[in-house]
Amino acid sequence: DARDWAEMSHLHGQAFGDHWLSAMISSYDAEVTLCQQEQGFGASPQARALATAMLAGRQPELAQLRQWHRDWQHMGMMG
Repeated sequence: DARDWAEMSHLHGQAFGDHWLSAMISSYDAEVTLCQQEQGFGASPQARALATAMLAGRQPELAQLRQWHRDWQHMGMMG
């Protein structure tokens, strides 16, 4: 949320990367959940089609962010 992004304004280096990655994962998780809800319960065919298209892009990106998070933790780059 906006507070996460505001908190980042004073961070640098590893602390910034850690916070940025966590915030992005949280944001993408929310987008994926909303799209899945739209697919399952939405009344508009256009909105369901948009949700499907968005999921096609966001799911691989979310998987990449999670992989980076795991990799960075393994390398000791995360706080």
